[in-house]
Amino acid sequence: MFLTIYRGHDGEGEGQVVTNFTGRVLGCQFTTDDKGELDCAPEQELLKRQIATPVFQKPCNRILYDAGCTVNRFAFSVTGVLASVSADGITIAAPEFADKPDGWFNTGFIEVGDQLRMIVSHVGDTLTLMNALNGLAPGASVAAFAGCDRTYGGTNGCATKFDNGVNFFGYEWIPTKNPFSSGVN
Repeated sequence: MFLTIYRGHDGEGEGQVVTNFTGRVLGCQFTTDDKGELDCAPEQELLKRQIATPVFQKPCNRILYDAGCTVNRFAFSVTGVLASVSADGITIAAPEFADKPDGWFNTGFIEVGDQLRMIVSHVGDTLTLMNALNGLAPGASVAAFAGCDRTYGGTNGCATKFDNGVNFFGYEWIPTKNPFSSGVN
């Protein structure tokens, strides 16, 4: 439950009323004289909570190229001049992309100015994007950044492709058999 407290003076217009407090009601304690005391926390308290905690899973919990990952994105980028762009803007091609093996850019991204788009697929000189990028046309210069499959030792994985196994933050070796659902044999 959320609470907003306004402050104003009797006889003043509505324009003089100001918000004095906004926050969440954490609990209510009733006193012996049938009054309730609310325990509240201001909205700013929400900023103190940790968001998106790591998950106990096989894939890496890090975001590729962030401070925890530490991989330098420019060391795994290719700049190309577009030879073609599909009518819907989803498929682009540049000869420079063919210098990397198929799948190298999968789950990576392209960057044009301050616009980014995720790469869904890479085959030869062709990249398929998740969404079209405005104003993309043949002859445009595009930077494509390698993707990671978020595994430790996969073909496009942390240790194999990026030589960054020390910063892998997944649990690659957790057992796949669940003794609670299949029993212990």
